[in-house]
Amino acid sequence: MAKVIGPLHSTEARGRIDDLVYGTWHGIRFVRKFTPPVFGSPDPREAQKALVAAANSAWKLLTNEQRSGWHAYAQAHPRIDWTGVPVRISGYNSFVSCHVTCSRAGGTPLLDAPSTPFPFPLNSVSSVQSDNFILISWTYPTQPTAHTYKVQIWRSGPWSLGRVPDFHRAAIVLIDGIATSPYDDTVPSDGRYGYWLRVVDATTGELSPFLRAQVDFVYSEPIPPTGSIAGTITIKAGSPPHPQFFLITADGYNTNNDPTGYYILEDLPAATYTVIPSKANWTLSPVSRQVVLAEGQHVTGQNFEATYSPE
Repeated sequence: MAKVIGPLHSTEARGRIDDLVYGTWHGIRFVRKFTPPVFGSPDPREAQKALVAAANSAWKLLTNEQRSGWHAYAQAHPRIDWTGVPVRISGYNSFVSCHVTCSRAGGTPLLDAPSTPFPFPLNSVSSVQSDNFILISWTYPTQPTAHTYKVQIWRSGPWSLGRVPDFHRAAIVLIDGIATSPYDDTVPSDGRYGYWLRVVDATTGELSPFLRAQVDFVYSEPIPPTGSIAGTITIKAGSPPHPQFFLITADGYNTNNDPTGYYILEDLPAATYTVIPSKANWTLSPVSRQVVLAEGQHVTGQNFEATYSPE
């Protein structure tokens, strides 16, 4: 529990005691009820912290020779950041990065510094909206070794259409095999999304430089499936036979039967319809049929019998 600084009931109090939080916001002193943070289950940050803790414990168990190898490796292999600029990191950071990346990709982390080349970056990356998904595609290069390689996808967004997506707000959405191209990404809302893709060596934990793509996504309401109503109009004995063509209506939709008497009303949204066939000098039995049509349902057997009744 945080310590409350200053007299408890004065305007100078800061900190938390039980369910009360004292503080200052933009020069305004306040007291509010403490609300504990709520994370999803499981919290991905906890999983990442566990991987870093395991890498830190593994570093402590390395020999001086192994640590020297990682320091030399870090000097010879600067990391390429998301802008494409080489960044120098320490041997410790290099070890932790490889250890965590390898664990997350399903490999067995190395204790000695890698001696194989870095993985080659993807040849190309593209992202486009496909229905209500973002379709991410890439072409994969031949890699320098026979290691297991995977593709890692980072996503940042949604941003407004005038913004350039920032990698510092990105999160991993995929670590998977190379056979997953293309990948359908479900995004939370409209906006501009940035994607960064790189190749992961699951054997060593080494990473290729990023390739970047972005797409402007606009959610469209899916069109519900339509249904149909079908039946047959038969001619009563003693009336002129088919072909007789009747007009069949159903609450604004209409069609005609074919020469055999069969009819079908198509592309109907879900609703309740009153189906009415009609033709001058003919009487239909029944006069109408009511059909409750569910979304995408196809109803058949809505039959009628026609009798010729000249005026």
